[in-house]
Amino acid sequence: MFDRFDVTLTWTKPPGTTQYELQNVPFNGDGPAVDIIRDVETSFTLPAPPAWYGLLPDMTYFWRVRTTAATGTPTEADWSAWGSWNYRTPKAASDTVSPASPATGSTVSSLTPALTWANSNPAVFYYEVQVSKDRSFNTDPATATAMVYGALVHGGATLPANTYAIPAAFPLERGVSYCWRVRPRVQGDGAPLAWPGPWTFQAP
Repeated sequence: MFDRFDVTLTWTKPPGTTQYELQNVPFNGDGPAVDIIRDVETSFTLPAPPAWYGLLPDMTYFWRVRTTAATGTPTEADWSAWGSWNYRTPKAASDTVSPASPATGSTVSSLTPALTWANSNPAVFYYEVQVSKDRSFNTDPATATAMVYGALVHGGATLPANTYAIPAAFPLERGVSYCWRVRPRVQGDGAPLAWPGPWTFQAP
């Protein structure tokens, strides 16, 4: 386990190496992967956000490297056997997430408002979001009393960052109080986090 979300992978190269192939794959293929072929090197850095939105928290990653001495385009027979290793990414925390907009307890101006949050850990970019007038966010069809909006959000791909908008096809109920909450998404062989909040706002 390391404490950063930018990872430098290093290896040794046989004499005469001209190219290498590097693969970096999350547990069970559950997330972004890397497969590159480059001229001879002995290290490669997987950058943290915002340079690359790639590594997810609390998950095992498997990486491997093979080399070739070919001077042109290598055939499969030109490659060495793979050298393989693994590492695990740091855990995330729910208590680094806080609401940004709307302000807690405020009234929004639309039935399809955009909800935005902040995270003091800039390496986390993938989130689970829930919104409901039911403070327990019960999703059991047999006992649920209200709709629960749920989404997985790539916070680095929304504008502004870390935003979820209530869909136009399912607007809020006018004059109703709503709760919402956000937690970093943990998947693969990681353990889901507790939900923070919830936070509240009023529909117009």
